Amino acid sequence: MSGEVVNRFTFDVLNQLYLSQNSTGNIAFSGKVLYLIIGAISIGLRGRSHEKLSKFLHRDVDQSIDNEDWVKSENAKWWSELRRKPMIERSSKISIIYPGQLSAHYERISRQIFGLDDTQIDLSNAEESADEINGWISRTVYDDNRWNVVRKSMVSENKILLISTVRFELRWKTQFYKYRSDPLFYGENQEVFQVEMMSKLESIRIFIPQNNHFNIIFKPTEHHDLLLVIVVQRNANSIAEMLNSFKVEQLPIYFDQSEKKFVNFVLPKFKIPAAHDFVPALMKLGLTDIFYQNDTDFGRMTNHSVIMENLIQVTSVSVDEFGINSYDPNEVTSTLVQSHVDEFLVNRPFLFLLYSIRNDLVHFSALVKKP
Repeated sequence: MSGEVVNRFTFDVLNQLYLSQNSTGNIAFSGKVLYLIIGAISIGLRGRSHEKLSKFLHRDVDQSIDNEDWVKSENAKWWSELRRKPMIERSSKISIIYPGQLSAHYERISRQIFGLDDTQIDLSNAEESADEINGWISRTVYDDNRWNVVRKSMVSENKILLISTVRFELRWKTQFYKYRSDPLFYGENQEVFQVEMMSKLESIRIFIPQNNHFNIIFKPTEHHDLLLVIVVQRNANSIAEMLNSFKVEQLPIYFDQSEKKFVNFVLPKFKIPAAHDFVPALMKLGLTDIFYQNDTDFGRMTNHSVIMENLIQVTSVSVDEFGINSYDPNEVTSTLVQSHVDEFLVNRPFLFLLYSIRNDLVHFSALVKKP
């Protein structure tokens, strides 16, 4: 049940991000990490605020959160198990930034179950505090770029700010090769451009549905429980049609109905640095009671009157011949010798998913519109 709920949540958010961007820009985030953050918020709420958020998460209202041994409850075990599934969540960081005093009980259980870190800030210089937070973001995603996600207006004595960073490494079982040329990639709005590609002769599972809106490639990774799932837009179809036709809850069926084919698999190399504030998307999905509301009851989190206006996730995902975020300058790439094998070329916008078959969970999602 957890996989179905989290996957549906992930794709509801992804669709809202796509719509809010007016079809521009790449998207990358972990819906499961975001779901965990909202779970951490839910145990800090009381009364109707807690009830409404529990309903949004498809979880039962929990009246035992104030108990000292709550971490042994079935609800806490459910959240803890969800968090401790594969490597992506283990390498993620979640920080709550609030200059006031959190309740000792909330601080303890949120850290133990959700991995939430309490980051103290100095309100005497909001600009400097925002700069320090941005520095922490840059360090935790191991990105050369300097992130400027947090503004000084987000830092206030009555504001709670939650930030997550997602960083992971995942190598292919065997590396790709440099593709012999830089073919054309057909983006949105009739945009055409050349991209650097990589290729590999291998047997992959391919699912081609009857509606012709998309194809799906399933590729194993070195992590035994994670598959790379590529959902690629078919010719003459839009991204919106692809997203509407693809049903994440049917991923197990798509996999079962896929067929193994030996092909020259050609995939764009890409790097997506992404920072998303999920508040507008979540409000569009009906979560309107905890953001910008002075009457939201954060009573389990703090005794002070506070508001929440931002919920941010930052990630940087780089895909090359060796894997995901796994570049080694000492490794050498070479060009694959041309072969008379059918070619499967990903040259249109595509979904890039990391998926656990065993748990039926999408751990990471990207919509790549411009590699």
